[in-house]
Amino acid sequence: VKEGYCVLAGGSVGEVDYVEIRDGQTLGEKRLASPGDVAALAVRIGGARLIDNKVL
Repeated sequence: VKEGYCVLAGGSVGEVDYVEIRDGQTLGEKRLASPGDVAALAVRIGGARLIDNKVL
């Protein structure tokens, strides 16, 4: 997969403006995820912003 592109369900979606992954705690340090942490993924493709959260 080329940097700046997104592939979902085996098909190319197109150019991605940004991808953010947050752990709901802090972005200031690297650490391993723990059970109960919430991972949030935000993807912007053109004018659409897709956001999903997952409890680990």
